[in-house]
Amino acid sequence: MGGEVGHTLINVVEAYDPATDTWSTKAPLPMAMNSVYAVVDGGIVFTIGGYNDASVRVPAVEIYNPATDQWTEGAPLNVGKSLAAVGVFGAEIIAAGGLTQSGDATADNEGQRAGSQSWTTLAPVPTARQGGCFEAVEGTLFLAGGNGSTFGPPPAVVEAYTRETNSWTTGLASMPYAAVVAASASVAGCLYCFGGSDNANPYQGNIYNYVQIYQP
Repeated sequence: MGGEVGHTLINVVEAYDPATDTWSTKAPLPMAMNSVYAVVDGGIVFTIGGYNDASVRVPAVEIYNPATDQWTEGAPLNVGKSLAAVGVFGAEIIAAGGLTQSGDATADNEGQRAGSQSWTTLAPVPTARQGGCFEAVEGTLFLAGGNGSTFGPPPAVVEAYTRETNSWTTGLASMPYAAVVAASASVAGCLYCFGGSDNANPYQGNIYNYVQIYQP
């Protein structure tokens, strides 16, 4: 959903049906934007933050209901940011780190429980970063790589946030290849990081075809 085509931001939303191997167009995002991540909670999609066509990193939270093909506006983040690491812990959504309007990564970490109309500030990210590889695995949000700003090489640092204790664990095994904006997934309790780049600027650096796996 969203993204950029020829340096123009779009609000297109498309859905893939594995059963029929087909794509379909859905109700568009309320605003055109890129650099946005989303989570699914109870069959409902939540987009967290993003970068809009007014060149603003927004605190917007947009909520999509596939059953009605409609979007509604959620309670905004405390900090406007894009490319935050997001995850779901029970009835709470977490948004850790991200890139702020200043062009620097933030250590901001916040959470919102179902039904709440506000976000709560949580323990800050030890290594402020944006565009990391991340997944929520068994009550812990693992965050790897990413970058401290819009330029330069990413760190290989891996850190883990545990919601139960509202604390971070540092000093975990580093990524073999530091990557920014790598795709991510969790399988059998492991964090998978696909591709990415060795530079936060998408028009500089090298694009990876590596698959990196972190086993807690």
